[in-house]
Amino acid sequence: NSANYGRLAYGADAAARIYFGKSAGDLTLAEAAILAATAETPGLNPQDAPELVTELLNTTLQAMLVQGYITADEYNLANEENIQIMEPQQPETELAPAYVDFVLDQLSTQFDLDRIKRGGLLVTTSLDYDLQTQAWCASETQLARISQNQENGSNFTEEIDCEAARLLPSSSVGNQALVPSELGVNVVVLNPSNGEILAMVGKPIPGYDPSHLPGHSPGTIISPFIYLTAFTRGYNPASLLWDVPSSSPAIMGDVENPDQTFHGPVRLRTALVNDYVIPAVQMLAQMGTENVLRLVRQVGIDTSEIKSDLSTYSLNLMEDSEVTLLEVTQAYGVIANNGISAGQVFNTESGTNGYSTIAPVSILQVTNSLGELWMNCQDDLFNCQTQTKPVISAQLAYLMTHILSDETARWPSLGHPNPLEIGRPAAAKIGQTSRETDAWTVGYIPGLIVGVWMGSNSSDLQHGVPISGAAGLWHAIIQYATQDTPLSEWRIPAGISSIEVCDPSGMLPTDDCPVVVTEVFQNGREPTQEDTLFRSFQINRETGRLATVFTPPELVETRVFMVFPPEASAWASQAGLLTPPESYDVLGPFNNQAESVNITSPEMFANISGQVVITGDADDDQFEYYRIQIGEGLNPSSWLQISEDINTPVSNGELEVWDTTGLEGLYALQLLVVDQDQKVKIFTTQVTIDNQPPEISIRYPEEGQVFTYPEDSTITFEV
Repeated sequence: NSANYGRLAYGADAAARIYFGKSAGDLTLAEAAILAATAETPGLNPQDAPELVTELLNTTLQAMLVQGYITADEYNLANEENIQIMEPQQPETELAPAYVDFVLDQLSTQFDLDRIKRGGLLVTTSLDYDLQTQAWCASETQLARISQNQENGSNFTEEIDCEAARLLPSSSVGNQALVPSELGVNVVVLNPSNGEILAMVGKPIPGYDPSHLPGHSPGTIISPFIYLTAFTRGYNPASLLWDVPSSSPAIMGDVENPDQTFHGPVRLRTALVNDYVIPAVQMLAQMGTENVLRLVRQVGIDTSEIKSDLSTYSLNLMEDSEVTLLEVTQAYGVIANNGISAGQVFNTESGTNGYSTIAPVSILQVTNSLGELWMNCQDDLFNCQTQTKPVISAQLAYLMTHILSDETARWPSLGHPNPLEIGRPAAAKIGQTSRETDAWTVGYIPGLIVGVWMGSNSSDLQHGVPISGAAGLWHAIIQYATQDTPLSEWRIPAGISSIEVCDPSGMLPTDDCPVVVTEVFQNGREPTQEDTLFRSFQINRETGRLATVFTPPELVETRVFMVFPPEASAWASQAGLLTPPESYDVLGPFNNQAESVNITSPEMFANISGQVVITGDADDDQFEYYRIQIGEGLNPSSWLQISEDINTPVSNGELEVWDTTGLEGLYALQLLVVDQDQKVKIFTTQVTIDNQPPEISIRYPEEGQVFTYPEDSTITFEV
């Protein structure tokens, strides 16, 4: 009664009911002969190999005839019988088929799979049955809405009290219908603190299984890990990025933003939450693909199906790569859990590419039919206890959470309100591919993370998969899961500071900065320089040129310009932004009122430093005295006298020694000669002071710092 007949049928009576729809006591000779042969080769059973039924029957009947178990007449009648094989029947309840497959996979690492399938075991899992039901019916409802099959969608809420479906945003689907058979959905709900899977929606078939390859193209859902890699190398949420056309096709390829717009200078925070692809690709190129994939592996994503030999660094090329929703959700769970990966390790073998694999938790306890304990994951006597492993620092994880939970930062792309707003602090990220075959949304609150994939394996979709469909489903599931959960926010770890910066440069604010925001930083990585993106210039309003000390004061006005790097010039021109003038006002003729009033050194626009000897002429027929003064900038608003009034005339000699220590930048140097009638003759020149010597220092590692191998297997130097 324990013989394996295939198709999870153990015992003759179970096999008779599965293959022939009757009890074993009602089998005909031919049917019994088929089952006898099936017991020898369960994989070649009547449902999985129907073309072999006749051969199996003949082989068994001939053996029975030769051995005298049946007569020739019985042999002939059995051979002529019209055998009716039952169609394969799916289980009555298919609420969590993908989850069940995952549980069986994990059980098979501990016990013989055939023994497991034979039954008689009580397996206690982490599944939240109510949450699973609600996630499933909300998924089916959303699929029906997107395919505009509203009648089908309403049936789900009639069969099940689907409160989660009623939480779906009404604006979360597009206006273009997709063929229902082309569209699939996966949902994973995890507790990131212990790695337990609470719900898993999907079909256990290739391409639509949330826990098994083949998976789906990651597209931009992978971008937070690009920026996390940048955080380890000194970048921060306020870092200035340029979303402008690239002059390097080798890096960018044909990448474009989802809204097909360039956004110019943006903070890293803004670029990430609005899914701007161009800054992400530029950052990927700067960090190096292998460095990013190393971090991706550490957070639990199998990178064997992600291309690392990219001819360009385009995220679009990653569309030929594959990841599963379970992997992606687990990876985001590391960020949600303050940089710590939590789950089960069933064996001591290393995971992909040498990284230890911590798997999400599905099994809590296993007992047999006698009540004997086979596995108890709450007891350290068994090897399935939840384990934790630090992957990234708590500070870097908090920075990423702070970005992903910034609702106002994502308004430029998602608007307000949008599906990622759930009435409580939530960190979330949408992801998409340029082919529009995959739409992702992964987001979390303290203690809970929900991942959604919606997409199609069809290569000829008439319409793209709407990102709002995945985001709307995420919205409904996480709202349902947290409706009885008290409001909580993320704990700020030690080593985090908040200061005001200029947006979007991320540098310290100046009077010229138009927008000042508060940003978060890891201690020691706060900006120390004032903003250089916005600068005020004094302009001759008649000529439009830069005013100088020679420009009549009544024509000078101050204007603030954004100063672009050369690679952003084309974008600035297309955006209609004015750039500061580069030409100066013509030097005034009054500068040479007399050959006897003159500065010969330093020369006009010279670069100087330290102790500077000023030479020239300070002489006149009615000479009374001379003085030398300086003013900061092209057109100084005030002057500082650096010499006493000197009553001795000078002809082609030393006028003064100027100590420029502590001064930097552009200065006007002015010689005034006063005659006995108190008339003043002036000579002015412009110089640039550069007293800053080159500096170099190692910022990290710190003096005397200790590292533990292999926990600290990667050490990144900062200079």
